[in-house]
Amino acid sequence: MIQSMTGYGASHSEPGPATSGVRANAEDHNGRIKVEMRSLNHRFLDITIKAPPTLLKYEMTMRRLLQKHFSRGHIDVFITILAEKNTLVINNDFIKNTVTVLRQIK
Repeated sequence: MIQSMTGYGASHSEPGPATSGVRANAEDHNGRIKVEMRSLNHRFLDITIKAPPTLLKYEMTMRRLLQKHFSRGHIDVFITILAEKNTLVINNDFIKNTVTVLRQIK
């Protein structure tokens, strides 16, 4: 029996109790991460990963994981960072550096 290699799946993470309303570290993103995957029939294994620049350092790890479970097909992976509602994070260092540069330009 022939099985279809086409499919779609999506999932998202929920912020844990330690990160709710408090930014624990730079990797936290102060929100949720949504991952969507789509697969289509393809003769060879072709993986495309679209992610924010902060997560691209994990691209090779993600590729190896997918290669471990799939031998063929065109697989698209979309990763999105979803910010929590009413969340505002102020980057004081960036603001100080910007003011310093603007004063030098003036």
